Amino acid sequence: MYVATVNRVGFEPAPDGRDGIEFWGSSFVADPLGTLIADAPDNGGTLLCADISPGRVERVRQEWPFLRDRRGDAYADLTRTFA
Repeated sequence: MYVATVNRVGFEPAPDGRDGIEFWGSSFVADPLGTLIADAPDNGGTLLCADISPGRVERVRQEWPFLRDRRGDAYADLTRTFA
């Protein structure tokens, strides 16, 4: 799957005016193999757009068939409300 992360950028003062939080920005979009395909700077607001391909997801699933080898019986209890 593609992964898109979003982070604010800039400083937000606390209500008391003494402290605050610095947001680092650097939002990004990564392809199914983790390669960055778009990234935003850390020094200002940005509209970040990326072209994605559903076909790329399918190709990666065929090349790296992790779901093929899964052991559902090993984590079946996770699907129940009470073990």
